[in-house]
Amino acid sequence: MPSSQRDLNDNEPLPRLTTTALAGIVIVLGVWLFVAKASQRMPDFEVYWRAGTRAAAAEPIYRASDADYQLKYFPAFAIVAIPLGLMPLDTAKATWFALSAAALLALFPLSLRLLHERRQPAWLLIAVLLIGLGKYYAEDLVLGQINTVVMLVAACAILALNRGREALAGVLVAIAIVLKPYALILAPWLVARRRWPSIVALAIGLLIACVLPAGVYGVDGTLDLYRGWWHTVTSTTDGTLLHSDNVSLASLWAKRLGIGSAAATLATVNARHAPGRMIFSFLMVRVLSESGRLLTAPAAVAAGAVVALQDAPVARAQLQARPGRRRRACHPRSDRSDYRGVAVSVQE
Repeated sequence: MPSSQRDLNDNEPLPRLTTTALAGIVIVLGVWLFVAKASQRMPDFEVYWRAGTRAAAAEPIYRASDADYQLKYFPAFAIVAIPLGLMPLDTAKATWFALSAAALLALFPLSLRLLHERRQPAWLLIAVLLIGLGKYYAEDLVLGQINTVVMLVAACAILALNRGREALAGVLVAIAIVLKPYALILAPWLVARRRWPSIVALAIGLLIACVLPAGVYGVDGTLDLYRGWWHTVTSTTDGTLLHSDNVSLASLWAKRLGIGSAAATLATVNARHAPGRMIFSFLMVRVLSESGRLLTAPAAVAAGAVVALQDAPVARAQLQARPGRRRRACHPRSDRSDYRGVAVSVQE
């Protein structure tokens, strides 16, 4: 391997000038974005804030009166959100925006450390990341979404695994799941690795999260919360299936066939097929890693083509759903931001 390439693969920290410039750009843009766009909006954050306010007063969290903005996260999330709920809404918005922007700033250099092999300088990778995904990061900030924070926690979990800190990784995955249920996708991966420290830490973390509301609501109140959560998740989905931001499998078939049993059946079949694809991909990567082989460019292109062909119906459904004014979906929303990667790599 050439010495120049080895230097790029040593995961060296960003130069101080690059770090300072990056921080300055994010801070300036963040202040402008909050003052000009976010301060009067952040509808997603208002869902979190309202949940924290209700949890602080031990009030019911899941209410039909919230309409399209019902909380669908686990009850433990509302307990975690209590500090925000104790603040006035405007103060809480500013605090949350600053926290999210800081998480985004920390995510850039951390993402570079997660790359298996880096062939381009850090400034170029981050520049491409900002150019390619900057619009969507800004959208998350304006909405007050939690995606950036969840991504940072998940990235820290992966970094902990890379450094052999299995127990810490399990705890971080549990935290990510509490913050947003989509992080559950990491749990089967931890189990498939068969490293007991991370598995046990994850199990303990999730157990603590399950009983956490009991400290505020008591045992009976906690059971009522879980009943309310289950009812909300299972009975309030239809109203969001036709939203243009919803790219779930259920939404895909509902947009093509209309809301009904046929769409639900096809979505269920696809959902059962998806874990098989993930397991196949995991085993392929594991075999290649153990054999010391790396995917060549043609193989990577072929793998990408297979994924594109399998996911083509999703893209078509999104394109067909474009007409009309976009309407925000309820939480947790299956929006484009949840499918963004941690880092963008510009390879040879």
